[in-house]
Amino acid sequence: MPPARWSDGSVRSVDLISIRRQVLSVALLATALGCIGGKVDAPPPATVSDAAGDSLPVLPPSSVDAPITYDLAPAFATLEASVPRTFGDIATRRRSATNRRMSTAFAAERTPFEITRQGTTVRVATVLEYQGKGWYKTPLGAEVSGSCGMSGPRPRVAVAIATTLRITPGWGVRGKSEVTSVAPFSSERRDQCKVTIFNVDVTDRVVAAARSELEKRLVQLDEKIAAVDVRSRIDNWWRLLERPIRLSDSVWLLLEPRAVHLGPIVGSARVLSLDVGLSGEPHVVTGPRPPDGTDSLPPLQRERAKHEQALHVLLDGELSYDLANAVLTKNVVGKRVRRGVRWITIRDARLSGIGGGRVALALRFDGAASGIVYLVGTPRFDPETRQLYVPDLAYDVSSADLLVRGLEWMRRSDVQDLLRTRARFPVADLVEQARQRLERGMNRSLGQTARLVARIATGDVLAVRATSTGILVRASANGSARLEVNRIPALSGR
Repeated sequence: MPPARWSDGSVRSVDLISIRRQVLSVALLATALGCIGGKVDAPPPATVSDAAGDSLPVLPPSSVDAPITYDLAPAFATLEASVPRTFGDIATRRRSATNRRMSTAFAAERTPFEITRQGTTVRVATVLEYQGKGWYKTPLGAEVSGSCGMSGPRPRVAVAIATTLRITPGWGVRGKSEVTSVAPFSSERRDQCKVTIFNVDVTDRVVAAARSELEKRLVQLDEKIAAVDVRSRIDNWWRLLERPIRLSDSVWLLLEPRAVHLGPIVGSARVLSLDVGLSGEPHVVTGPRPPDGTDSLPPLQRERAKHEQALHVLLDGELSYDLANAVLTKNVVGKRVRRGVRWITIRDARLSGIGGGRVALALRFDGAASGIVYLVGTPRFDPETRQLYVPDLAYDVSSADLLVRGLEWMRRSDVQDLLRTRARFPVADLVEQARQRLERGMNRSLGQTARLVARIATGDVLAVRATSTGILVRASANGSARLEVNRIPALSGR
């Protein structure tokens, strides 16, 4: 190497070791400042089967309230019309069967029936007002007589009828009707009709005649109640509820009824209402239309109390990876991560499913180093923020090995902490959309006589699982569902 010349022309020897040290220092400084960096090109993580461990959370059974209502008014109108409003004839004298010396005559008129209900018993009441005459032939041949109600207030008799209703194991309705009471309306003198000095009691004649007439008519009432067909209506609704309900393209709700429960008989005095509940295990499925259910109507199960009117369905909302990556672009891309004087800038971040409920996040960066690495983890739901996040997000094994070979500083927690913090995805809207879709699908007509009416509220998020197409968010939907009948059939009055 020739000697160096100074400005005055003299020659000086150069310290080669010193020059080399200066060049090396400049190079190291340039590297530290990000002007010179390493290159990383990590392979994607291996994928595994996506079906493993995909179990559904268990929800309580659901019940669709299906009250079966019948109008009893025509049947009791028939009873009203068939029982005479008047009894007896004041001009017709009849001898007593127990005492041939006594004879009586009466004429009675009843008030319209008043109908009330108490539990499973329908009660019918009426009041008879009557006139009475009595005769008694003394042993000496003389005849004495007397009367009541011929002028002024007439004596009264209170009549009570009870019809007890029940449902048979074969889905039949049975009524047992009987005259429970025929007695003087009160203990007042007005309501007594003992005439003549021998106390000939006309009241007993009125009571016996009224009871006999009513008992004949009550047989007809029970026959009409027994003609009520409960099974065919329940069986028809059962078949309708076994059909899949289309919620959207390739999304179906299966109600899958399993049992029928009968609670108390309710309703008003003139309306028979059976508190029926069809319980099942509704859930949502995807794919082509499932076949209709084929289970037969099961035996009637009785309940002592009113059954729970509750609906529990699993809601599925999916966060697609396209939507997730749009969130990552907004929250992560362009962010710079520093470690001392070194830094990298995130240029792209892409999320994808790798099976087994896990996701991979591909991270492309440049700066003090450049290239692509992968982080993996399992999505979770944060109930406080109602967001999805990946709390265990960490470098994939292959990416971590490559960083060890010269980019140890990138393996530290800076990048992982940034991604765990900012890679969050709101899902409340997804669950709400699924709820609205379910509620719209369930509110529909079932045949020509009934409509399914549902009210649904979103419950808790129960599970989160990454799939090949997105992150599935499973939540419970809780509410109520009932069948509203358009027409109330009447028990025939003929």
